[in-house]
Amino acid sequence: RDLHSFPTRRSSDLPDKMFLSSSLDVISSIIGSLKESVQPLVEEYNLISVLTGCMEDNDADVRQAAFGVLGDLAQYCYIVVKPHIKTFVMLCVKYMNVEYALCCLLRCRYPSVCNNAIWSLGEMVLRAGTEMALYAEAVLPLLISFNSQTRLPAGIKDNSTISICRYCLTVPQAIPYVRNCFGMLCTNVAKLR
Repeated sequence: RDLHSFPTRRSSDLPDKMFLSSSLDVISSIIGSLKESVQPLVEEYNLISVLTGCMEDNDADVRQAAFGVLGDLAQYCYIVVKPHIKTFVMLCVKYMNVEYALCCLLRCRYPSVCNNAIWSLGEMVLRAGTEMALYAEAVLPLLISFNSQTRLPAGIKDNSTISICRYCLTVPQAIPYVRNCFGMLCTNVAKLR
């Protein structure tokens, strides 16, 4: 049946949220196993619409899992992501902003939605190449701001560093954005495993 026909979930409905985030984790594993062969399933079951809805869910675990699925799709089956690249990039930017602000406000230990949004963005950059030049102005200042923070979780700093490097590797127009923070970027790259 069409995944889009799942019933609407309430924020207080914890078992449904756990089911949904666990289901997205299973979908992520399927994508990792089938790779580009997953394309017919994604199209038949309307996964892109479901994924977009899950990224806007009010539950952080659902959003985290949804961005994880996006990253896997970008990595293994970019062809299904490409027609929706603008929507996905804007959702990544939105939740990088929201989750980062929330993290600073509440002093969260690990803002996982933000981390997955940055990671999935980096996967899209690597595959989309110069198409991502359109989004450099919205994306790069935010990624660079993560790199300059001292109190962020290592995962966010690592993923933002990698995403900036991927941007510079595939989109020459991105290089002027990093000119003033090149030393800091090199320092962060040196710390990556």
